[in-house]
Amino acid sequence: MLLQDLLSAVLSSLIISPIMTLIDISIIRSYLLKTTFITSTKNTIKDLYKNVIPLGRPLFLMNGVYSLTFGTANTVDYFCRKINIPSDFPIIGCTSAVNIGMMSYKDKEYSNLFGMARKNLPIFSYGMFSLGAMITIYGNFGYKKNVTTHLDKYISDDLANLTSSLMVSIMAQTISTPFHIVGMDYYQYPNHTLNERWLTIKRLYGSVCAGRMIRTIPAFGLGGFLNDKWKKLEINILNENK
Repeated sequence: MLLQDLLSAVLSSLIISPIMTLIDISIIRSYLLKTTFITSTKNTIKDLYKNVIPLGRPLFLMNGVYSLTFGTANTVDYFCRKINIPSDFPIIGCTSAVNIGMMSYKDKEYSNLFGMARKNLPIFSYGMFSLGAMITIYGNFGYKKNVTTHLDKYISDDLANLTSSLMVSIMAQTISTPFHIVGMDYYQYPNHTLNERWLTIKRLYGSVCAGRMIRTIPAFGLGGFLNDKWKKLEINILNENK
């Protein structure tokens, strides 16, 4: 069954990686080159089409991020079920560590596409990003199960899973966004006072939260739904063959 869980993770990642590659390259390009996200996305599409930006390595890195993220969550869940212990906290800890580590490496490599290497991430920023990641991970691999179970009473299993995947992914960003903003602010301005960081959160919260909501729809909304659906399909097939 573990092999099937890992296959579900890889297949889900393969589906969402192309759109996530475009989104993340556009986000980093917008930040580094000081352009709007829409302008950055248009230019990124043109450069990918003309092969000015090679697609192979960025796509490979993105697939690695989500294959390992879903794969870690599925693996931890598998072993927790096998030894009959609660899986929420092990999944949050292990999956968040893998996700934030891979995302940091991926962002550094994406920055190099534009000849701009990023400095090392400070421990404090890493901690803030990790807290934000934990909220998102818990929502998608923990709390979502409760929402899906509740919705199952009123709608089909697939629709309940898809709806909860989208709802929880989006709503998690309302809580995780301040941690992301503080982490990035410390990365850019390590000497800011607490009041300056609070003003930064107030100023950026709306736009950053909206952007993270949009980004999480394919990443954990669609990706989480596909991962759960294929895991469940494989389990049903195995049960029927017993």
